[in-house]
Amino acid sequence: MIERRKYIRVNDKLHISYKVITDPSGLGENLSENISGLGLRLPFRQRLDPGDIIDLFISLPGETGPVAAKGRVVWINNQADVLFPYSLGVKFIELSVADQQKLDTYIQHKLTGKDTQDIQWFG
Repeated sequence: MIERRKYIRVNDKLHISYKVITDPSGLGENLSENISGLGLRLPFRQRLDPGDIIDLFISLPGETGPVAAKGRVVWINNQADVLFPYSLGVKFIELSVADQQKLDTYIQHKLTGKDTQDIQWFG
C-alpha cells in the first residue's frame, strides 16, 4: 500500500522578503497568497523559471525574527496584475528544524477557529 500524506495550505497574507539567487538585482518583498509546511504561493514582479532558487524570509506574527528558508520555484503562472504579473509556487528545500517548528505551529494556530474556505488540502 502506498502512503499518501496530506499537507494543509492556509490562505494567508504573510510578509515575505526574498532574494533570487541567480539574479543580484532580484531583491524584493511581497505578501504570500498561501502557505504550508512545504512551501508557499507568492505573487512576483519578474518571470522566473521552474528550478530557480530563492532565499525567503517569512515574517510570522508573534516571532521576533523571520523564518529563513531556501525555496525552489516549482511552477509559475501569469496573472492579470500589473504590479505582480506572475504567481510562483515555491517548495521549501532548506528550512531549519526550529524554523519548521515555528511555521508548523503558526499554521496549526491559524487552523484553530478558521473558516474552511481558508484551508486547502494538498498531497
